[in-house]
Amino acid sequence: MSLHDVALMDLPASQSVDAVTNGSVDAIIYYQPYVYAIEDRLDDNGVIWQAQSNQLLYGVMSCRNDWAVGHGEQINRLLKSLALAEEYIIDHPRRQRRSYKRG
Repeated sequence: MSLHDVALMDLPASQSVDAVTNGSVDAIIYYQPYVYAIEDRLDDNGVIWQAQSNQLLYGVMSCRNDWAVGHGEQINRLLKSLALAEEYIIDHPRRQRRSYKRG
């Protein structure tokens, strides 16, 4: 199979679970918590493969300079929250999936 055999679609995250579970798309590459929701709805009627395996994933957040200058406290709180979330994931690797499934 090559890229020419695939029809690419750009779906909003909010539509990804329904699209793959109702059959309007055959496959999807997405991120959590959507993957767990898809897995739950498809049950034994689907297959899930890791797209990145053990590769690191990087996210990028950006804002305008003028906004950042006026919102230093909010930026500091956000960065501290992200650091705490990272620590929690490192310290509790088995709890990650259960937390998403409860949601």
